[in-house]
Amino acid sequence: MIPNIDLSQIPHGDEALKEVLAKILCDKYRHDVRINDFSKEEIRNWQHSTVFRLYIQLDSSETFTVILKQFNPESNNVDIVILQEALGTILSGKKVAPEYYGTVRDMDKKRLWLFMEDLGENLVKANGDWVNEKMEHCLEFVEKLAKIHIIFIENEKKLQAFQLVPPNPHKEWRDNCLFAIRNVSSNIEQIVQNGKFPWVNEMAGDFKTILEPCLPIVDFLIPYLFFSWTHADKSPDENMIISCEGKEPIYYFIDWDGIVFTSVLDDLAGFLDYGRKPEEESTLVERYWECVQGNSLLPLEKEECLNIYKYFKLISSIRCIHFLSGRIVQRSFHSLWHEEVLQRVLPAGIKLAKQLEII
Repeated sequence: MIPNIDLSQIPHGDEALKEVLAKILCDKYRHDVRINDFSKEEIRNWQHSTVFRLYIQLDSSETFTVILKQFNPESNNVDIVILQEALGTILSGKKVAPEYYGTVRDMDKKRLWLFMEDLGENLVKANGDWVNEKMEHCLEFVEKLAKIHIIFIENEKKLQAFQLVPPNPHKEWRDNCLFAIRNVSSNIEQIVQNGKFPWVNEMAGDFKTILEPCLPIVDFLIPYLFFSWTHADKSPDENMIISCEGKEPIYYFIDWDGIVFTSVLDDLAGFLDYGRKPEEESTLVERYWECVQGNSLLPLEKEECLNIYKYFKLISSIRCIHFLSGRIVQRSFHSLWHEEVLQRVLPAGIKLAKQLEII
């Protein structure tokens, strides 16, 4: 594995890529290799980065592919590539993310490159509607999420240099929760007045009654804030891979452009989405608890964990409703996805509040 590659003697263009790939392959195979043929195909393009699939043929007649993420130096600081090095080193070999091969960071020549394992052209991704995903897949992803939390906690020192932890995470979490609880009602009222979503009108009254009782719950949960880093965008239909077509499941999280520092039960609550059957969600939470046993990450007994999780889920639902309703109020910033998720989260939050008997 190559955490950094000296490009001082490498020319511009594809020849530079070819030279870097040769270095990566020498490290991979532990002997000198020569690339006979090399080409690349653009497979995804954002403003901040372009993703290529590199096709390689060695002098041994072996052929294979590598993924190259080329960051735009004009819109990205070199720190993003340094973080990619750290994340790649930490996650490689853990079977939770594509293997990391190496990075190139040379701002003078405007090269910010990340090389990683190509999982294949025909990826089978998790269902975009996570609520209806098969339980067998959900259980596997919960296991991988627990593993990711543990991996990052065990590698805490490697991430300290990036200052990813807020100065006071408990206070930040509390402030964010209280802000959402105190301000979401205004968003809902504006949606009701707009009259575009009559289904919101039907639930607005019940929803407003749960907000005041939720304020003391925030402080109640402070002792149960156990933090770790996690994937910053766990979108099922984009960043969660179940397998490649015709191959055995692998259950990987991809696109590690960033990570966030958060409460693990909060992360789990948001990850499991809203609207699954209660017994299914309890099974998933129990699986997470089983996976982190023997680790300091979640020092709770199972029944206590299952109970406390429900309160995290309730507060998480209010924060989600605050975000989604805010997007809808700002008409130019919302999409059909925001409306669809709000239609699922709003009744789920009310139902959970009733189950917990806070109203």
